[in-house]
Amino acid sequence: AAGPVPPAAEAREIPERREAKEAETIRRAFVHRARAGTTGKELALIQAVAASSLLRVGVPQQMLTGVSPAVLRRAGAWRDRTKRWYIARTSVCQALLATEEAVTDDTGREWRRTSDAQYEALAPLLRDAASAPSPKAVQFATALLSAADSAGHGLRNRLLLLVTPMLTAIGPDAPPVLLAHAVLADLEHEDQVGLVKKLLRAVLAGGWHTLTGRQATTCLSAIRRRRELAVRHFPSLYRDVLERIGHDMAPVLARSDPAQGVLLVHVLGSYWEKATAAQVFPLAVKATSQCDPSLVEHYHAAVDLVDAALKFRGNRRSDLLKEFTRAPGIRRLLAADHRRDAGLILAQAALMLMLGQWPEHPAAPHERMAGLVSSALPHSSLDSVTRGLALIGRVGVWDGRQIVRSSTIVSWLKSRVLRIGAPPVTPWQTAQLIQELGRIDAPTCVRVLYAPDGVTPDPEVVEMLVDRVLAMGDLKGVGHVISALTPVDRFWGPGDHGICAVLCTRLGPFIGFALETEERGSVVLRLMSALVGADVPPQALAPLLERCVERVAVDADASEKDHAPRLALLLGGHPVVGQEFTERLRPRIEDELLLRRATRAGSAETRALYLDLTRLLGRTLDRGFAEEFVGEDGLDTALRELGNQNVTFALKVVRSFGLALRDAGAVVDHGSMLRFVEPEPSVWALRLKGTTSPENLVEALHLLRKLDAGFARACLRELDRLHRPETTFGTELPLPAAVSASPPASAAPERPIPAAPTPSRVAALAR
Repeated sequence: AAGPVPPAAEAREIPERREAKEAETIRRAFVHRARAGTTGKELALIQAVAASSLLRVGVPQQMLTGVSPAVLRRAGAWRDRTKRWYIARTSVCQALLATEEAVTDDTGREWRRTSDAQYEALAPLLRDAASAPSPKAVQFATALLSAADSAGHGLRNRLLLLVTPMLTAIGPDAPPVLLAHAVLADLEHEDQVGLVKKLLRAVLAGGWHTLTGRQATTCLSAIRRRRELAVRHFPSLYRDVLERIGHDMAPVLARSDPAQGVLLVHVLGSYWEKATAAQVFPLAVKATSQCDPSLVEHYHAAVDLVDAALKFRGNRRSDLLKEFTRAPGIRRLLAADHRRDAGLILAQAALMLMLGQWPEHPAAPHERMAGLVSSALPHSSLDSVTRGLALIGRVGVWDGRQIVRSSTIVSWLKSRVLRIGAPPVTPWQTAQLIQELGRIDAPTCVRVLYAPDGVTPDPEVVEMLVDRVLAMGDLKGVGHVISALTPVDRFWGPGDHGICAVLCTRLGPFIGFALETEERGSVVLRLMSALVGADVPPQALAPLLERCVERVAVDADASEKDHAPRLALLLGGHPVVGQEFTERLRPRIEDELLLRRATRAGSAETRALYLDLTRLLGRTLDRGFAEEFVGEDGLDTALRELGNQNVTFALKVVRSFGLALRDAGAVVDHGSMLRFVEPEPSVWALRLKGTTSPENLVEALHLLRKLDAGFARACLRELDRLHRPETTFGTELPLPAAVSASPPASAAPERPIPAAPTPSRVAALAR
């Protein structure tokens, strides 16, 4: 008290330093508590579990032989039914991986420190596993590689160096699913060729019947991902493996859960080859053998199987539906009598519509079905009703609308679900229900959300939604609810005073408070997308801009995930606050970071997004930035690396490169850029042939035509040759006539492929 009075600034800093010191003391005490009672080896294994848990990957029990289950449970870990260990709480994981350094306010630095700690904890475990690889260890390693993409800062690349010897050392006599997991890892080209050969030989030697439905799906996915290598280097092996799957897997699917059959049939059909298309329908029928009428999931699986057979097989629709109707599993689903579950009643009606079993005169059946639904609603769960609505809305919206309008679902929702005091439901469950009901019949959804006048939001519904969001305390719930309400409110609501506006006003303080501590870029993106889509007033968005700027800057520096550029492009394109957001973001992102992400990001889609962000920030107009962008072989290397990317995304990146160069005043030749990526049209055609979706193929063809019509024509000619009937891919096209050295004068000249493909030709190529 007798000392000098500190200045005002120093007086304010003293409590802040005291609070920081207290927080650091509490953190160190928590770290000490989390590590209490463990030896050096036990602590190392527990830290490996913590590092893996941050990536949402469990550690197999057989890899944790140096620590007892009791010690793991005391550290906060738990074991699931597959005998993998997790630590659910992120704070415990971070405490186990903490270093002696004090925590700073620099989020990017803390992110890098956590990434380094994860690598140091996982490295000994992976080195021990590499000395004697087992199927569980290989599955764990490949799952880590897949999950580490989201961590950034080269964690995946560092882990890849550790597990590459393990994956390449797998012998040809290993289980096929083990080789499949190794093939799915992004190894070097030479290693991939050897693994693909081992996988094909292992499947051919053991047969598909030795695998479960899930294992066969994994092997099929691995072969499809490396199909270009398989077709180029091992065509006979590839053909023999695919031709046997229908005969071998039919008895396996007949005794498996229908969900496994759905996955297998969709992966098999997505090959789009004649050898696979002929096997889709028999396997789909076999997969319905174990359908259980008491599970709404099996109705979904049955509809998925019918849909896959119609999509991937070229038979007449009526013949396919008749065969499905005769299947024993489908007959059980259609004959079941559901009296106390409205979701099962709706799902059964959807299956009837899918198979053409609905009576010819629709009025009476709809009323009868609505009566059954109304009687069962008091005994039904919210999830079951939501899934039933989702299925009938997918199969027959008009029929679902007639059933919903004639039922008592509005009174049931208002009295049993959307009111204070009702059984607790999560915001995600509520959002799913509103979304599915709105897709079927928006006026009915309006009756649920609004008072009888159709203008005033129902106060009990608003209170219930606010209460559920606040009870969860998670911004993700806000994004889900507002995204579900927006389509209904925008087209059917009263305007500026709809339920979306009321809900955003009520949740405004919570959004502002929670956004200050939210570290998940995906959640922030979902929230801001919902707010922008709901036409929230600009004055409500303005206070959130600074935090969004920080989130974009931190995520762009810390990770290659596309949340940061998507959020920046969303807010930067806003007609009112876009300019302010761009001005705030411009000094926070360095040129070097933009260049690195736009030219070196692992995903071609992420590169295209960062190129668009570079243009949004106006960096391409800076001559110095343009010189760095093009100079020192940066652009050449970036283009050359596109040869290993998805063909559609690679074409999008070439287009974005051209737009960026055009902004800088350069003369752009897209044809030269395409030829720099790959000069041979035959290679481009082979990559187009490997496209697993007709929609992606059509999009890629149009991108090619817009970039360079002449080069696109050459690629189309090569693609046309690949679609000939002597190969196993595509539709049957007429063989070319024999060309002699001197064709007769009466011979008709060759008709060139037009620069703009006609719809019929695009459809033929897509098939």
